[in-house]
Amino acid sequence: MSILLTVGSFLNLIPPLNSLLFSLLSPLLQPLAAAKSGQTRLSHFIVSLPTVYGENTKLKNENALLRIKVGQLNQALNNQVLVASLSRNRWQVQPVQLVGLGNLVIFTSQDFIGIGPGQPVVSGSSLVGLVKEVQAPIIKVIPLNHQEIKLAVALETGAQGDYVYKASQPYIINLPSDTAFNSKTTVFTLPTQHIPENLVVGQIEKIVSDQTNPTKEATLTLDQEITSATNFFIITKP
Repeated sequence: MSILLTVGSFLNLIPPLNSLLFSLLSPLLQPLAAAKSGQTRLSHFIVSLPTVYGENTKLKNENALLRIKVGQLNQALNNQVLVASLSRNRWQVQPVQLVGLGNLVIFTSQDFIGIGPGQPVVSGSSLVGLVKEVQAPIIKVIPLNHQEIKLAVALETGAQGDYVYKASQPYIINLPSDTAFNSKTTVFTLPTQHIPENLVVGQIEKIVSDQTNPTKEATLTLDQEITSATNFFIITKP
């Protein structure tokens, strides 16, 4: 519009001719005006890019910080649940850290007072091994998938037997011949001098029948294994 008026004034056109000139040139000038407007918007966008990038980076950092805080909160809640569980059972316990896997599993601890052979190594409420030997700063532990392991257990149905590991498979042996069970029947520890009752060992898979044997055997799946468990502790006094 301003260009048309300028041209009209320069040529000293009378109003009718000035209007005619505007109507003739307007279709040509409108695309130019639109292109100029697009260039202006593109310039504004380019100028704003650093600000947008900075805000996006800030949001990513805040999101990462929130994920860390959520993880810390979950860990704190898990620790509170563990402490509450231990308090209810009134066990005396000593936290330990896993440092090596092998035929015997190696643990260590910040305090070795009260730790001795035969004591259970536990994760949550599940038995994962028994202390074999203590040579500070090393604690040697027999895992449940070891040929030397043997302990008294009971099915949730009340039937009692012995847990052993043979032929690369966990077994319950010496079960009464009339033992009845449902699939996934839970197996617990029986109380001894070092081991409290009702630590979870695993779940029965199937009864292995042998007509020549007056007792029954059963295979089972371990509830927890040292290779995948966390938050270990030793019960020093059941």
